[in-house]
Amino acid sequence: MSEMTAERGSVGGGGGGTASGEPVAPAAATSSGQQARSSAGSSRPEPWIETREGGWFFVNALAVSPALVVLFPLTVGLLVDALAPGREPSPFLDTIPFVASKAVPILGWLLVIPIWATVKALRMNQPLMARIALGFFLLVHLSFLGYAVRAWTGW
Repeated sequence: MSEMTAERGSVGGGGGGTASGEPVAPAAATSSGQQARSSAGSSRPEPWIETREGGWFFVNALAVSPALVVLFPLTVGLLVDALAPGREPSPFLDTIPFVASKAVPILGWLLVIPIWATVKALRMNQPLMARIALGFFLLVHLSFLGYAVRAWTGW
């Protein structure tokens, strides 16, 4: 049995000992590994997306997607209508705006939440590209609010 233990230790398999068969204290090995990781991690800055500002940007990026799902086919449909007046309804271009036209009059008031979140994120210290994207998100939210107001007023 002692030969197997010594053999396992010399290979470095998992006996937890040195080549001579002496055990190594796991706490010492762990603490030195943690010290190496913590000293390497302290010099590296925190990723921007994991900061408070990055989190608000991420929330706004998620909040803009439903508006884009509706506004993109609506915009393409308006462009196609301008290029080919009198076209028949298309199941590819008109389905999502049709469903949205039924839901927006009821749920359109919820647009104040993503507009508020975008304005709040724009007031934070953000990188230039994030501020540009947030400005685009605000434009999309306001366009969608205009779509909702149009549905409410019946224009």
